[in-house]
Amino acid sequence: MKIPPYYTKFFQRYDTLGYLASLNENGFCDVCRTGLVYTLNEEYVKIMFMPALASNLHMNLQTNPLMTVTVVSALTFEGYQFKGEYLSHEELNGNDKALNDSYLKGMTAVIKEVGFDLENVLSNKYSKQKVEAIVMKVKAIYEQTPKNGTGKNINQLNPES
Repeated sequence: MKIPPYYTKFFQRYDTLGYLASLNENGFCDVCRTGLVYTLNEEYVKIMFMPALASNLHMNLQTNPLMTVTVVSALTFEGYQFKGEYLSHEELNGNDKALNDSYLKGMTAVIKEVGFDLENVLSNKYSKQKVEAIVMKVKAIYEQTPKNGTGKNINQLNPES
């Protein structure tokens, strides 16, 4: 599937939160919080995450490469689920680090804007954890915004592009 331009732009917003899900060998879902998600090209996304929050992720993906990442705006609740297949696990390169730093600065401003105590949020032990990346080939995108049409494949809707 080709990722429409609208969704690439959606990833570029600073108010988005992501949730990465994989299935373990017993078919139970493990979910972890992600950071930045961005498109590598029309078919692949790169997902930043903290291994400390995803202890079973690599084992799950070796057993079953199918995965999802759901990305939601913290301000508007607009959201989409990207279903796909695991391609690789990578250390962050220089470009990833720069993009991730920019995302974190933008997200910090959003956190402050909505009224959270920045000192408390940024002193959290998880804000200082190592960040790695997963590359996923996107196979389908589903609407997750709370409204009519939620849960449908974007090909069943009239997606903006």
